[in-house]
Amino acid sequence: MTTTIRSFLTHSLAAAALFSLIICTSSAQAGIVTFDNITQSTQTPGDPDNLYGDPDTSVPNKLLFPHPTSFAATATGVGGVDVTDGFLTFSVTVDDPNLTWATGISLVESGSWSLIPSLPGNMVGVRGNGSIIITEVDGAPVAGPVMPILYEDTFDQNDTPPDSANWVGGFAMGFGNVAGKVTAFDVKLDNRLFALSEAGFSFIDKKSIAFMVRTEMVPEPSTALLGLMAFGGLGLIASRRRA
Repeated sequence: MTTTIRSFLTHSLAAAALFSLIICTSSAQAGIVTFDNITQSTQTPGDPDNLYGDPDTSVPNKLLFPHPTSFAATATGVGGVDVTDGFLTFSVTVDDPNLTWATGISLVESGSWSLIPSLPGNMVGVRGNGSIIITEVDGAPVAGPVMPILYEDTFDQNDTPPDSANWVGGFAMGFGNVAGKVTAFDVKLDNRLFALSEAGFSFIDKKSIAFMVRTEMVPEPSTALLGLMAFGGLGLIASRRRA
């Protein structure tokens, strides 16, 4: 076999091996979950019940609220106080508990804040507390464990820039301490914005809210075979190069 033909076959095998690895990786991350029982409420007078806005589940493994409705807090003057509470609950279930399980969940939310003027006593913030309740492990119903959710950010005259900025917050939680593979869980969250003022104007809002469930998936037999072929091909390439 000529050097040119041998080189062509070697590079073709390398391409096939890498393609197989890409297929294996994509399949292993393809576990899908379903979001159910999404409910919203509030206990702050004058605020709408649907502060989070309409939910969007069109992106796999994500629960998005891209357009929160009046989810803001504003305080003015001396002794001004405003609190906005948004309660949210939902359930998460993997589509096939024999193949997929959840390894964790995260929340990323963002918005803006303003303090005019930026003086001591003017302050805004976001606080979230609640729980994640594991309801199914390895496809069988369970009663827990219950994992607490708690996060908080505050902004005042010590922040840079001192008068206004965008903010990003949230939490991330893994299920590594759960005995078995988590196949369903519930989320309960009290998401609060607050604004305090001693002069002028204090404001904070939410502009986007996104939950993401992390999953793992048992490779299908065909995917596992592709993986073996890929590693075998890469090994053959390495041995030829050493030769």
